[in-house]
Amino acid sequence: MIRPFAGSDIKAAAQMCFDAFGHEIDFYPQNLPPLIYEMMVRFYKRNSYMSFVMEEKQEIKAFLLGFWASDAFCHEEWLQNAQNSLSEEEKKLFLHYFSYLHNNGSRVNEISIAKTAVVGLFVSKGGGNGTLLLEHFEQCAKNLGAQNTLLWADSFCAHDYYQKKGYTRFCKDSVPSFLLNKIYIFFRKFCEICKFSSIIIGKFV
Repeated sequence: MIRPFAGSDIKAAAQMCFDAFGHEIDFYPQNLPPLIYEMMVRFYKRNSYMSFVMEEKQEIKAFLLGFWASDAFCHEEWLQNAQNSLSEEEKKLFLHYFSYLHNNGSRVNEISIAKTAVVGLFVSKGGGNGTLLLEHFEQCAKNLGAQNTLLWADSFCAHDYYQKKGYTRFCKDSVPSFLLNKIYIFFRKFCEICKFSSIIIGKFV
């Protein structure tokens, strides 16, 4: 069953992120990754009309947090409060990761046009649930008037998945990140009148 992503899903979604990506920052202090992945979920939870959960027997199998490129981060108070219990070194690492998300998101926004839907955070446990959820998001985005969709993925992710789903990678060279992995930007075009600069990618549908 696909349903809207709710505030009550944040903790479960953060745990899924930890399970999927925790190895990326296993050198961080033990108490920090769970907080970082909750921050990641909150960072991308911007639009309730474009964020969804695939649920089976009350267990989240996949979730996708989407939004318009113009939607802003809206959890500043939580971000400030989350740092209260952190040491100065932990706070530095926490904010460094926030900057990593923010800066890569800014790269996506720089190449977005009017009515660009963004796939912000997309995590699936497999079994075809992710594909169904991505297709649902794309259809909802088109119904809301989206002309295209953009996303970024790093080399820790299964970024080839998006090309198999009709997305195209524009950049000839990926961008190094502070985690020493690489960043890829993908887009999918929903209508023929959409135009992008040559630094990205595309599939016509």
